[in-house]
Amino acid sequence: MEQGRPRRRKVAAAKDSKKKDPHAVDAALVTALNHPTRRQLLKLYLESEAALSPKELAKLTGEKLRTISYHVRVLADKDAIELAEEEFVRGSIAHFYRPTRLIRSRPWVLQSLELESPKR
Repeated sequence: MEQGRPRRRKVAAAKDSKKKDPHAVDAALVTALNHPTRRQLLKLYLESEAALSPKELAKLTGEKLRTISYHVRVLADKDAIELAEEEFVRGSIAHFYRPTRLIRSRPWVLQSLELESPKR
């Protein structure tokens, strides 16, 4: 079991180094936006003032919760959204996410979602 731990640390370190490379960051965002459901969810996150949970998104979109949860995980893995808060709800934990600064700093992402670029 101890042999697995160092390997996991190396993988995590490698992932962090990719985040710093602008081309890798943009490639990850392209992958995240490569599905219409993820584009719809990211647009909802950007238009909302509050952090949203997958359950709230499922209600807004009419999609199944498990489908939305999968796409939320992909968006989080690609650093398009981040965990904002957790709340205990009936014996489980509800996770609420918000868009990252990275998304707002990439005008091409906002344009692809048909949102205005941030005014500076």
